Amino acid sequence: MSFLLSYPDAVQFHRNGLWTDAQSTPEGFGVEKTLLTCAENSHGLVLTLRSDCPVSYIKVRWERPLPEKCRLFSDALERAYGDLGWHTLDPFRQMMWYCLATNGEVTEGFGVMVCPAAISFWQADQSGLTLWLDVRCGGNPVELGDRALEVCTVVSAAAAPDESPFRFAKRFCGLLSPNPLRPSYHLYGANTWLYTYGYHYSDICRESVINDSKFYSDLAGSCENRPALVLDDGWNEHCPSFGNAPGGPHYRGNERFPHMDTLAEAVRKEGCRPGIWMRLLMTFQEGLAPEMLLQRPGSERVLDPSHPESRRIIREDVARVCGWGFEILKHDFSTYELFGKMGLQMDWQFTAPGWSFYDKSRTTAEIVTDFYRTVKEGAGDTAVIGCNCIGHLGAGLMEYNRIGDDTSSYVWDRTRKYGINSLAFRLCQHETFFEVDADCVGHREEYVPWEYTAQWMDLLARSNTPLLLSVDPAELSSSDRKAAVRAAFERNRSRQDCLEPVDWIYTTCPEQWLSNGDPIRYRFSLPTGIRHFGSLTQFDMN
Repeated sequence: MSFLLSYPDAVQFHRNGLWTDAQSTPEGFGVEKTLLTCAENSHGLVLTLRSDCPVSYIKVRWERPLPEKCRLFSDALERAYGDLGWHTLDPFRQMMWYCLATNGEVTEGFGVMVCPAAISFWQADQSGLTLWLDVRCGGNPVELGDRALEVCTVVSAAAAPDESPFRFAKRFCGLLSPNPLRPSYHLYGANTWLYTYGYHYSDICRESVINDSKFYSDLAGSCENRPALVLDDGWNEHCPSFGNAPGGPHYRGNERFPHMDTLAEAVRKEGCRPGIWMRLLMTFQEGLAPEMLLQRPGSERVLDPSHPESRRIIREDVARVCGWGFEILKHDFSTYELFGKMGLQMDWQFTAPGWSFYDKSRTTAEIVTDFYRTVKEGAGDTAVIGCNCIGHLGAGLMEYNRIGDDTSSYVWDRTRKYGINSLAFRLCQHETFFEVDADCVGHREEYVPWEYTAQWMDLLARSNTPLLLSVDPAELSSSDRKAAVRAAFERNRSRQDCLEPVDWIYTTCPEQWLSNGDPIRYRFSLPTGIRHFGSLTQFDMN
């Protein structure tokens, strides 16, 4: 294998609040008590850290210029918030996990393989590339002791002469993630969130979920692969009304959902796969030892997933809910719970300084990955959808991942900014990292014209990614809309399409696509005169 990035030119360590230049030695790059070794294997360049003193960051530098007049593209730390896209060379931009560079003739990629032991980002300038490796434990340096930490594997590659930037991005993501977790069926159907949230939150109950299951099952027809009906927020015993924090432990439903096991069976009898939403790290459980709870400033009643007893509670909570008969588990809010911020609010430090997880010998990246592994262990054969998760740390440990922030039934610009952007720029991760979920098709007729909702539904249907509607059945009562949904379901579950964004290098909201090699154009921009409602903030009218 030919490596575009081989042995680094320079390394720096951040220890005791100071940056120190490492010296090149026969073993690697080192300073007193700290050594980074570099070794090539069949995947790339393996970086391993040994240190007898606490370390916060490592910077690895290659003096290797990028193609002239290139544009660059990279991923995000967590979900996308309308912020993905190709951009000009910016030496201060933090390009999370991997970056691609193209000048229209040459396309190259640089990244770290999934599930590294460091939160990683790249910076590029006129002279070369710098890889930042955050090996902290929470907001404090990691204390490795005598443990050798395999920090990451650096991968680099170049596109073939006839390979488009998108097709190369797809192949490159496959190099970063050689062992994705494959679901046993394609996910499509419905999710209750967008049409039960806000004003309609109190309407959701056992009977409404069963009725909605019948409605969406009928739209799917008599196919073998049944649609899903994912019950989102509102069922938990700690969440009797909207606004209450729906944390664990998850022993039962609330007064509107008294028997969760029989609800799952009722949904299945109506012809849908039952799915359920959970918030796993917030807890109302009494009697927990203080060290089992996160000690981050500002955190309240959040399980520390580095503590073995906390992991046991999480595993048993997941197993209990899946044992009720739910075939899909969607878990949410973990990044926010752990770090006190949504991805849109995070800078390169991403969390408050001065705190550690219970296990100070492991890095944040290792602890987050172990949390995702614990969830999957508890879920067993139940398919897992990660939401508010760090996808680069969850690849291979979840079948599906929500790749963008919430779309909307009320605010078309929110769907356009978060849904279309995340689909265009993370479609390369589909079936390479996991199945990507760009969120639901929501619709409220008084706010968004159906023609725009129908375009979003058509784009998702052609993408082969999960197509989940979140629409009150009353909004789909007309025969033409039912026919449109039936056709979208059929197209999506057949998985015969090949979709590629065309104008994605020049815009963050592509409208030109190739569908099975044929050009297709959408109009996502609202004309004047269409009513805008609310704003793009996290919990304005969804």
